Amino acid sequence: MSYSTYPFVDDVYAYYNQTVTFLGKLLDILPGSYILKTYIQSSYQNDPLRTFIEFLLLVFAAYYVLRKPKTSPDNNYVELTEKEVNELVNDWKPEPLVSSLNSMEKLELDSLTTLQSTHLSTKLMDGRPIINFSSFNFLALAENKYINDAAVDTVRESGLGACGPPNFYGFQDKHLRLEKDIASFIGVEAAIVYAQSFQTISSVIPAFSKRGDILVVDEACNFAIQKGIQISRSTIRYFKHNDMKDLERILKELQDDFERHNRPLTRRFIITEGISENLGDMVDLSKVVALKKKYKFRLILDESWSFGTCGRTGKGLTEHFSVSTNDVEMIIGSLNTSLAGGGGFCAGSTLMVEHQRLSGMAFIFSAALPAALATASYEAIAILNRDGGSMLNDLRSKCALFHAALTRNEFFDTTSDLESPVIFLHLTKKSIPYDKQVYILQDIVDYCKDQGFLISRAKRVEKLERLKLQPSLRICISTGHTNEEIEKLSSLLKKSTDSMLRKHIESED
Repeated sequence: MSYSTYPFVDDVYAYYNQTVTFLGKLLDILPGSYILKTYIQSSYQNDPLRTFIEFLLLVFAAYYVLRKPKTSPDNNYVELTEKEVNELVNDWKPEPLVSSLNSMEKLELDSLTTLQSTHLSTKLMDGRPIINFSSFNFLALAENKYINDAAVDTVRESGLGACGPPNFYGFQDKHLRLEKDIASFIGVEAAIVYAQSFQTISSVIPAFSKRGDILVVDEACNFAIQKGIQISRSTIRYFKHNDMKDLERILKELQDDFERHNRPLTRRFIITEGISENLGDMVDLSKVVALKKKYKFRLILDESWSFGTCGRTGKGLTEHFSVSTNDVEMIIGSLNTSLAGGGGFCAGSTLMVEHQRLSGMAFIFSAALPAALATASYEAIAILNRDGGSMLNDLRSKCALFHAALTRNEFFDTTSDLESPVIFLHLTKKSIPYDKQVYILQDIVDYCKDQGFLISRAKRVEKLERLKLQPSLRICISTGHTNEEIEKLSSLLKKSTDSMLRKHIESED
């Protein structure tokens, strides 16, 4: 076979063939050489050109691996004396691993408060009595003796922690009972329990939504939702906070785009909160469900703040708006607020729950919820099943009492719903600079603490949050608070705000 019109090339091929023939004869001496030769011939179909190229590559690879690296010094290399080396070492100053704290970060650290117990009426570490209005213990079940005794018995029986993920050896009978009780209480087929409330929604979203899927999200969503949609790498469209007209506009745009360009079918979700973690207002669930049905979307509802606080017996927004739980594909809730336990859950269909046991990253790779907290949660659910109606009525009346007192305070306004136990207070003077508002609010917090009332500022990860919201105070109302305590706090807020604003005006002058 001739591969070239040049005789020299043909001579090279001829020499190569002779060499290969010679090496082949030498190879015949080795045991098993016949099998190797047959394999090479069948692989390369007796094509000497292809064999030649492969042979050159093999030689180059052997040369590259076996060659000695060059050890010639770099042209920029400078020989230093021992004295010069010591001088450079002495002059070198390492950069700090963590940058120094700015004034705002120092304020955050200095504002931390340590309490002697989780009770609503407790003491500071220095012994001063204080009433806690910053606790998420909305139904005062964290102080319930029956729940505490049951949790202690579980610790003695099962130990402090699960020490393993649920799919290995972390799940116990307490967890199974909790999942069944949650599903039965809400009225869905099944539920799955996560070890942390924050990681529940941030794990549920990427378990179902991937690259190419579409998420339509409330622009004021909490930080956990933001992390979940970031991990999912899905296509994100934001609608104005709790604005149903803007939500429908976006859903219609997406529908028209799909029809116009004949795009392939993808998974599509609406993500919103029952009660906003950042603003305290409530979404109109009935309108969201109507829109999701109209435009054929699925709904992920984060009820971390509305479960156990809304509805006739605390079942959340589905009960509050008389919406069927079948119309909400995924209901996410927290167990460390009203239920006095820990962790979070996702409730819905059995298929949806079982999918998370193999795809929910936080469920797979995190240690299971401590059994004692699971016990506390299902005992709290039993109490809600029995006395939820009266407890929720009491909570709503105390929220209304604080809102009524707030109408007499001209220094604050609020975005929180009348039935929300988490109440955000914003200064009515919006012209005050952002950082100055933070310092004023912190002065109010410190003043109230000195008077025996613990409240807090709403703290967020400002650098990572999607929206920069106005600084605010966060007041948490509980059934464990008396009417006198609520009225006293409201009058104290008015008095302290008046003095702090006067102090601010005088400092500017």
